[in-house]
Amino acid sequence: MTLWQEKNRTMYQMTGFGLIALVVFTIYGLFNGGSLSIMSHISMVVFMLLTIVLFILLARDQEHVWTSNKYRLIPVSDTKLYLANVLATVLTFVYFYILELVIMVICGISEISSLTNIGNGYWPQLLSGQLLMLAFLLFGWVFISTIHFVIVSVSAFLPAFRQRLIRVVLAIVIFIVVLNIVNWLQKLMSQILSNMFSSSLLGVSASTQLTTALLLGTLYFVISTVVLSALNVYLMKRWVETSTKAA
Repeated sequence: MTLWQEKNRTMYQMTGFGLIALVVFTIYGLFNGGSLSIMSHISMVVFMLLTIVLFILLARDQEHVWTSNKYRLIPVSDTKLYLANVLATVLTFVYFYILELVIMVICGISEISSLTNIGNGYWPQLLSGQLLMLAFLLFGWVFISTIHFVIVSVSAFLPAFRQRLIRVVLAIVIFIVVLNIVNWLQKLMSQILSNMFSSSLLGVSASTQLTTALLLGTLYFVISTVVLSALNVYLMKRWVETSTKAA
């Protein structure tokens, strides 16, 4: 089973749970005097929660690949495996997001006319916001891999005695250190990019400034993701080995 198929299986399970929850809560609402219009609100809440759960499950599946014999022993470079795994994670989430939007539109078909009232000036902001969200999620998955790889790399130099306890303490320390480094990098990039674009924003509309700010935020996360990915590939090649339990 390919990376894409395994991650899609997780995604389909979450979508199925979401549809079941949507039907159950809608029936409950109807029995309590509600109308079918509540489906739009229920679907929004249900799939918002499922988005968080799917993010966690996709992160789990992604980390499993790094130490799986089934994938690490494939005759491809670690760089290609890393890129394929991360790309499969992103595409699976995008697929889920499209299904989620379709279901929410169907559930709120009576309110779909409100979308036609959105001015053309707001669509760039909506699209920029979606790009920012996707870049943030991608950064989150890569950041989790960085924590995983650093812990594995450092643990290779630690004694086996009470290694599980040491790993827990180490995970907390490394998380704080890496988080501070990422924050410092993002502040540095923010300062550089703001200096580059501040002059071009003079005299433009507020909507254009918001769109530009969202795109700059996307660029911050993309650059951070590239930097962390380079570190991840290096650690993966040097220190991250397969585990018979993860096969």
